[in-house]
Amino acid sequence: MQEKQQEQFILEEQYVSSSGDKSALPSNLNMLAPVALIGTMLMGSFGGDTSSSRSSSSSSSGSPNKKKSRGRSPSSHSSCSTSSSSSSSNSNTSVNNGSCLPVLASGLLAVVTRGKSVSSTKRLFHNRKVLNNATVLGGKSPAARSALKNVAGTSSSGPATKKESHPVAEAPRQQRKFSTIFKPRFTNVRGSTAQASSAVRQQPSFSAQQLVEALQKPVVTPSSQAEAVAAAPAPASNLLDHLNDQEILQRMRNGELPDHKLEAMLQNLERAVNLRRAFLLEKMGMDSQLLQDLPFQNYQYEKVVGQCCENVIGYVPIPVGVVGPLKLNGQNVFVPMATTEGCLVASTQRGAKAITESGGADASVVADGMTRAPVVQFPSAKKASEAKIWVDNPANYAIVEAAFNSTSRFARLKSLQTVQAGRNLYLRFKSATGDAMGMNMLSKGTEFAITTLQHHFPEMQVLAVSGNMCTDKKPSAINWIEGRGKSVICEATIRADIVKSVLKTSVDAMVNLNINKNLVGSIMAGSIGGFNAHSSNILTAIFLATGQDPAQNVESSNCLTLMEKTAEGDLYVSVTLPSIEVGTVGGGTGLSPQKTNLSLMNVAGHSDVPGEKPRKLAQCISATILAGELSLMAALSAGHLVKSHMALNRGGPKKH
Repeated sequence: MQEKQQEQFILEEQYVSSSGDKSALPSNLNMLAPVALIGTMLMGSFGGDTSSSRSSSSSSSGSPNKKKSRGRSPSSHSSCSTSSSSSSSNSNTSVNNGSCLPVLASGLLAVVTRGKSVSSTKRLFHNRKVLNNATVLGGKSPAARSALKNVAGTSSSGPATKKESHPVAEAPRQQRKFSTIFKPRFTNVRGSTAQASSAVRQQPSFSAQQLVEALQKPVVTPSSQAEAVAAAPAPASNLLDHLNDQEILQRMRNGELPDHKLEAMLQNLERAVNLRRAFLLEKMGMDSQLLQDLPFQNYQYEKVVGQCCENVIGYVPIPVGVVGPLKLNGQNVFVPMATTEGCLVASTQRGAKAITESGGADASVVADGMTRAPVVQFPSAKKASEAKIWVDNPANYAIVEAAFNSTSRFARLKSLQTVQAGRNLYLRFKSATGDAMGMNMLSKGTEFAITTLQHHFPEMQVLAVSGNMCTDKKPSAINWIEGRGKSVICEATIRADIVKSVLKTSVDAMVNLNINKNLVGSIMAGSIGGFNAHSSNILTAIFLATGQDPAQNVESSNCLTLMEKTAEGDLYVSVTLPSIEVGTVGGGTGLSPQKTNLSLMNVAGHSDVPGEKPRKLAQCISATILAGELSLMAALSAGHLVKSHMALNRGGPKKH
């Protein structure tokens, strides 16, 4: 506590010396120190001292190393125990024990305390003149703190020194080019302050590349609003747990408490949901029994709030069936399906039986990459063409690729397709996304990449981070042709006797129907990606069971089903799915029931090799679709469809 007070005193004295007004002293002054350290490093002072008080000997002597010296003043050297030697322009001053306390110089403090808004703080990081005046001093021991106090007290009254050249100007050309291309956004800098500051304390002598790596480390944030409250609990006066339900409802009626803020103001999330239900019924003027069949109790709302759903009033249980064993790539798998369509699971199970008894299916992922395509606009089509040509140049693509990849550990740009329409330019980014489905990851990387592009084309206007050429949750030829997510092919050969005994039809009937229904019929309908019997049925049921985004069934169920008779008289069947969009982490995959269903297929959570589990999940989906296609086509060719649905899709168990 005594050391904390001493540190605060040092910072206060430094502030007052510059402003002369102690009444305007901010209460969180000591929290600004790490901000100064990061700001100084971003401007190119890597591991060295940017103090305006250089050693008098190094600034006045005729030594040939005069401009290369990075030593501190004698007093600073003795108090902070730093090395006084440096051999080149790239050498950095080392600090013993790695203990540094960042102290803000007068110019920096004046700007920081001028306003507490995000915009004013953001301007601080772009004010080079102020950052040049920032001073980084070190020491956590009482003796060092005392020395720092002396330095702080004399900094404003000391003799004026010659203005130093900008640290970036002294950096190697490669580092200057890098800092020009990659100007970190303020949000990244703010989020990484603690990590970068910690890295400097542990290793004060470091290169520009090490600094960039420290700033690019992903910041671990709470995965839900409830966890955020637990990580940084609000003051007791801001929470409403001490009020009874009627008192809270009265505040909601008065407009003092919006219903969407209930989870943030109550530690009991289930109580928040119950209060919202009561308030909803009251606003609707409905009977309290209206929602009695919509369950809300005993649910993991801490995994829902801030991640899966807002304004929660309950949850909808969906029956989950299982298909299996289904032999896939030499192993038996069991696939969960959540559906309310009777006969779907039973029919798919019949197809799985035919596949397994015939030796199993084989599936391969032939492409893997999620896409995002922003639309940008230029003053003229000519300017848009210039930007397209620039991006298509391999050397310039490398610049965009590096910017994109810097936003995530897993995002790795695979391709960038440009399409021009008038003065609009659409850029389709395709990237690996690890174990996540990856839309948020793509959006983040794309946003930073086009920001980098704006440095080269300032007249470029970003209309939207998504220009509908991605294409997400809509039918499109580009997904069918180019693929999106996981592109999978699954195949199997069903013996003729199995076709007859299990599927109750013949090979010739299956092949003939597939040509006239799935191929010719779909062509006549002008279908895009719909050359199948019902792939969406199976895929959506698996999506619901495993926490995928059900709206992405639009493009994920793109499927081409092919059947042909082999020389041996057996049935060869394959399904080609170019755009299955799945993940095993993030979104609804973290909810316990959905995670359990993923575990049935041994694909829950993170992979040892990033992306391995989502690829296996896509293969399981493709094999299950193959089973569903076989069974439905067999039922149609044999005329059993209506009969089976009447038996399994109407009413309950038969009464005897």
